[in-house]
Amino acid sequence: MIRTLTLALAVAAAATVAAAQPADGRKLPAPGFKSPKISAGYTAALQKLPDWNGRWIPTSGAKPRPAEISFDQINFVSPPDPAEEEGAGLVGLIEGTYMTSIPYNAEWKAKYDKIIADNLEGKNTDRVSVCWPYGFPRVMGGNPSGPEIVVTPEFVLMYFDAGSAIRHIYTDGRGHPKGEGFERDVEPRWNGHSIGHWEGDTLVADTIGTYPSNYDQTGAPHSDQLRVTERIRLVDKDWLEDAMTMVDPVAFTKPWQVTRWFRRAPTKYPVVKDDTCSPDNNSEMKDGYQTLVLPGEREAQEKKEAGK
Repeated sequence: MIRTLTLALAVAAAATVAAAQPADGRKLPAPGFKSPKISAGYTAALQKLPDWNGRWIPTSGAKPRPAEISFDQINFVSPPDPAEEEGAGLVGLIEGTYMTSIPYNAEWKAKYDKIIADNLEGKNTDRVSVCWPYGFPRVMGGNPSGPEIVVTPEFVLMYFDAGSAIRHIYTDGRGHPKGEGFERDVEPRWNGHSIGHWEGDTLVADTIGTYPSNYDQTGAPHSDQLRVTERIRLVDKDWLEDAMTMVDPVAFTKPWQVTRWFRRAPTKYPVVKDDTCSPDNNSEMKDGYQTLVLPGEREAQEKKEAGK
């Protein structure tokens, strides 16, 4: 009985291995292969870095409360709600207290004034109302959800719910891409190209190559020449500060500085959603062309059809 069972198991194992072999004749590694382990040098380098690992929630500063999703909270405020002790977000537009600190030149200030006027007339000027991602630097300040962060000796990885966006801040000594061939100049991306280095426990990050977009839901615009330097550090073990200096030679008359804060989530490694545009994101295909339909337009059309 034992010999029969042993023989059956051997035949089954041989059949499994044979079935697992690639059809093109390539041979899989022989049984017994052992994966290389993380080196002691890597572990030693990792232990020198600050512990930022986990999920980070935007906050308005020292108080562990939700942040407004305007980019410059210090200058973009309306009278706080006494019950909530918080600003009122876009109500700031209605109150006439929208961001006035951005150092736009005359041309770009006129653009922003037009955007504000459109908002006050009820027009939707926010690109992310159609589809994500938020893009950088908005993802670090004008976004209601914060990143999950993983720190390694070669890079810092940030993953966001909205648009399933990812930031890599490379700390391995590389520069921004230059030259020809595979070493091309930076191609625009929503989150740009970020490199950085550590100064003690502070990460100094430099980001270029973003698409022209806006800082937050007010529609405050920036050009594709925006360059952002961040100094990111822990203020205490659960409070992360991101001090940003933005230089935009096309839109600004001088650098603009904004500081944002994040609180570490109390739950260790909470679920980060895969939150990309869903199939019913109000876009349609007509005659081979994609048509973007704003939610308000869809609702108006549905009401019109229901009234027939």
